[in-house]
Amino acid sequence: MHCRNKGFLLVELNLALIFIITTSLLFAGGVRQLLQGWQRIQSDIMLRRAANYSFSLPERELFLHAATVTISNTGYKGSSKIICQDVFGSRQITFYLSGNILYRQTKSNSLKGVNVLSLASVKIEEFRAERLNYRELMLTIKIQDTKSGRRITSSKVLLLGNGVSLKDENKQI
Repeated sequence: MHCRNKGFLLVELNLALIFIITTSLLFAGGVRQLLQGWQRIQSDIMLRRAANYSFSLPERELFLHAATVTISNTGYKGSSKIICQDVFGSRQITFYLSGNILYRQTKSNSLKGVNVLSLASVKIEEFRAERLNYRELMLTIKIQDTKSGRRITSSKVLLLGNGVSLKDENKQI
């Protein structure tokens, strides 16, 4: 009786090994998909945070400190420049795109300073401002993650406070 079952254990072991390998391959594919999805989610979150960060300072400047605002589409690759004259008339703030980096330039009397407004891990591909009416402007930013290559386009309507007069050099108002 023992002679007939010879090799039966070897077949069982081979079937078990094939089952384990197949299950492992299916599981590894699922884990890979999960990791890729997680990386996409992280990239999207980082892009949204970068967009919010890039909107925050122009929004504050336009709402609280600007007396006049001028929009010009003569910037880097046809992007917009937003030029703000502050309430006291002593400062001029310019938001502009240059070399896929968003900048804030401050001129006060004879002094001039430039600050970077975009994160180092992203490229700003487009910075566009459009006048909606005399109190609102639409700001659109197109951002690309340098690691993953993912892009988003984010827009925000900015309210102009302090009785701001809005000038658009591209349209007759």
